Amino acid sequence: MGNHGFISAQWKLGHGITLFWGPPTRDEAVGDPFFLQFTPSPTKTQELSNANRLKVFINNGESGIILSEFFMITRYLESRVIDMTREARGPKEGDFITIKSYKHDGSLHRTWRDTMVLKTSENALIGVNDHTLVTEDDGRRWVTREPAIVYFHKHYWFNIVAMIRDNGVSYYCNLASPYVLDKEALKYIDYDLDVKVFPDGEKRLLDVDEYEDFSQRWHYGEETDRILKANVLTLVDWINHHKGPFSQAYVDLWYQRYQELLRRSH
Repeated sequence: MGNHGFISAQWKLGHGITLFWGPPTRDEAVGDPFFLQFTPSPTKTQELSNANRLKVFINNGESGIILSEFFMITRYLESRVIDMTREARGPKEGDFITIKSYKHDGSLHRTWRDTMVLKTSENALIGVNDHTLVTEDDGRRWVTREPAIVYFHKHYWFNIVAMIRDNGVSYYCNLASPYVLDKEALKYIDYDLDVKVFPDGEKRLLDVDEYEDFSQRWHYGEETDRILKANVLTLVDWINHHKGPFSQAYVDLWYQRYQELLRRSH
């Protein structure tokens, strides 16, 4: 028998939720509350990562918790586990995400507001920008002119933008940290150096002076410098051998998938 005549109980809810209701343990006592413990099943625990346990303390004074309040709480907890599961799973095909690039000092560099996700895997994300709003660090705004397939990876220190134009595909490759993805945006650190590839295959390494300036100002360090220069070589190898995003078949495949998703949404 719990405090105020309430019996400790256990409910099996949907979505792998078990809810325990009863007095708090000695270590958990706060004032004189009843204790609701929300515990996802082992499978859900893995999906929810660090959000695998939620405790709600209800300070009900002398009157106890009424039944309607209890059911409101259970509905709230069910909705939260659904939200947290979606968040842990990440975006799915057809979802729109924000992309944010930062500089080494932590300042925001550039934001793309709506990028459609075409594919996610354990290590990579493929998306598309098409008339996407871009905001610069000084507040200036502009809109991308043509469809562009974007490629991000969690291990390579670059990301790739394949711009689909009437005269062929041009590439803009940013030397950057591997990306991270949270509920706010896909994020990475921009490291100044860029490789531009023209439709005829010509390659240009851009912004070398800017890289040297910021490297000294923000103390990139020898290890970061070594990693970035090694990734320039990897990037050039991909370009020369038409690997991954630098394959015409790759661009055609993902642009076609984008068009299919557009038709489905209309």
